[in-house]
Amino acid sequence: MGTGVVKNCKGSCTWAMVAYSGIIFATGTVPTGARSAGESGQIFAGSVITDGGSVTPVVTPDTTGTFYASATKSWRGSWRSDTLDVVQGVYSDSGYKSSLNWNRGCMWFGTLKSTLSGATIKSASLTLFRKTGSGAGSAKNVYLCAIANTSASGTPGILANYGALGTIGRGQTVTFAIPVAAVQGLADGTFGGLCLYETPYNFGSSTYSSGYMRMGGTDSGSVPYLTVVYNSGANG
Repeated sequence: MGTGVVKNCKGSCTWAMVAYSGIIFATGTVPTGARSAGESGQIFAGSVITDGGSVTPVVTPDTTGTFYASATKSWRGSWRSDTLDVVQGVYSDSGYKSSLNWNRGCMWFGTLKSTLSGATIKSASLTLFRKTGSGAGSAKNVYLCAIANTSASGTPGILANYGALGTIGRGQTVTFAIPVAAVQGLADGTFGGLCLYETPYNFGSSTYSSGYMRMGGTDSGSVPYLTVVYNSGANG
């Protein structure tokens, strides 16, 4: 026994208006769909125009994923077998020599490519733990590069150098924002991994370069990891 009014509505549905033992007055635009009246109900919709409206695309929400390094290894002329630390810079008891091989502390993230392939990367960060007793006592810059190598084989080929991310002190755990392009490259296979690499320079008689540091690797309780905000949907 109710009375309803449909005025200037739009959309698409199976049943647009149904009146049972009641009355519907419709005017202007109404949704597309069937109309039905029963139990003496009535629908007054003689001069209406149906309007299906426009389809609103489904928006896929962003996802945040954490990807721990599946392997870490440092290269210093050859792949080091004495440590799984992620080492940046160089240590030399006799000071700078042009023949020194500078460490390239490499990291690989085994599940990242399969998870993020085809996704749009929105933002990313890298979390590192700097070990105590490595390099200068003050906070030093961390330098990030992307490499071609997908494992600890061959000389690490640097494909992109992103420069300094920020500083980290001894015994600190720091999360650095990193360029989206670095993770997008890992996801689409352009890059094989990431590495820390200080560009060589003459550091004189000092026993280590300014950026010499050791970060915890996969054999430590502080494994490097990426935090990535991404979207897997077509409308992301």
